[in-house]
Amino acid sequence: MKKEELRELTEVEVTNRLRDSIEEMENLKFQHSLRQLENQQRIKIVRRNIAQLKTVIHEDKLGLSEMPGKANEKDDVKEEKE
Repeated sequence: MKKEELRELTEVEVTNRLRDSIEEMENLKFQHSLRQLENQQRIKIVRRNIAQLKTVIHEDKLGLSEMPGKANEKDDVKEEKE
């Protein structure tokens, strides 16, 4: 999935995908250890997806980009003052 597509997801969707990807990675590692994994490149792809999802979450925390569907705390404060 492209980074632009990830940035369009809501915070809940990103965390759900991250959780699913981590579970998939655990399963792939288990299959690999039992020599049942046919496509070993899948580990690399899932690891990259996890890194991209974590990057999107971290960028949101730093304020570098904002996830849709998330209320702006700054806007809320401004509305309360007016």
